[in-house]
Amino acid sequence: MVDLQALGKRIHRRRKDMSLTQVALAAAADVDRSFISKVEHGEKMPSLETLYLVAECLTIPVGSLLGEVSLHHADQTPNDPQQVALLVIWNRIKKPARLTWLRMMEAALDTEQGAEVG
Repeated sequence: MVDLQALGKRIHRRRKDMSLTQVALAAAADVDRSFISKVEHGEKMPSLETLYLVAECLTIPVGSLLGEVSLHHADQTPNDPQQVALLVIWNRIKKPARLTWLRMMEAALDTEQGAEVG
């Protein structure tokens, strides 16, 4: 059985440590801000899919949210909400397609840098 109060406190603490608002976390996890608030207050249990998305947004393993793993590596994660959003998008891309996406981003950067030089 999951302790909803403890889960909510872990999500709240991690979100605050990353300087994320409930609005930013909700947008990245594709849920309403009010749902994040209810989860943080121990009033709602997110679905497994939502729990995984929240963990991705907070750049920690799901086990950390469930109290199975320590949050000791908080200093190694991005604090910028845009970096977090990019990481969430990256994690949603299936591994075989990542090389294609990397090549597209590199081409876009080359084009952008070429425009700055010229």
